[in-house]
Amino acid sequence: MALMRKTSYSEVQSFLKCGREHYYSYGLNLRGKHMPEALERGIIAHDCLAAYYSGRLIGMGHDEAFATAMAKIAFHMQSTEAYLGQKLVLEVADLLRLYFQHYADDPIEVLAVETEYSIGILDDYELPVKIDIIVRNLDTGRTEAWDHKVIKDFYDPKKIRIMPQMRLYKAGLMTAGIEVDDLVYNQLRHRTTIDNKADPSLRFVRLPIPANTLSIRRTIEEHLVAGNRIKAWRQLPIEEWERKVLRNTLACNMCSFTELCAQDLEGEDTTTLIEFEYAQKTRRSEMNA
Repeated sequence: MALMRKTSYSEVQSFLKCGREHYYSYGLNLRGKHMPEALERGIIAHDCLAAYYSGRLIGMGHDEAFATAMAKIAFHMQSTEAYLGQKLVLEVADLLRLYFQHYADDPIEVLAVETEYSIGILDDYELPVKIDIIVRNLDTGRTEAWDHKVIKDFYDPKKIRIMPQMRLYKAGLMTAGIEVDDLVYNQLRHRTTIDNKADPSLRFVRLPIPANTLSIRRTIEEHLVAGNRIKAWRQLPIEEWERKVLRNTLACNMCSFTELCAQDLEGEDTTTLIEFEYAQKTRRSEMNA
């Protein structure tokens, strides 16, 4: 019997972005020891949002669930000793206070929070899916799957027409027999502007994602094509994978492996750099922020 393959959305995006980044991240299983600010902000916010909505799921009112979320802020404050780390936690706390105040009377029923699924797409292929939250909109009666995004600037509504993540997730949920009517990016904008400083409600936008049957089918087909290409790389000995993989220098600005990539290119010994600047990835470090 063939071994079951799993290729996450995050891995496919890394592979398509830059082969070299994918090799470091999924071949050598490395991550930077110094977590990027955007990732750390996202992890803290996701923790707090999950705590709040988990409370609502089990019947807590808004105030009690809010207190549960703020307890997560206290945990993160105690978990970091660096001044900049604590400053980031406080910034997230301020953003979330505004968020929970803005949505205090949210007309939703929480159905599931941070639920993970491993869904068979083909006989030998599973799609791992993790949904931040599934709710029923009490105003419309429709079921919505949300993905929380803590971002500098809101997504361009035109761009989301080709972003694959939530369509891929909906395909997975459909395969598991879980029906959702709508897909939503629950966006929290952390960058302060003149406008949103005067009106904090402008920091939050719930952006619906168009997803017809054809776009969902094409998204899953493209994911499978990328998954098969990744499988071919993984079947190579690690030394051959390292030697053959290509760089995409257009992706360097946001890459945590730039120095490692440069030293490899120049034939330098990277042992010390890896020891002091990188660590083995954990599932937590892979959380979508």
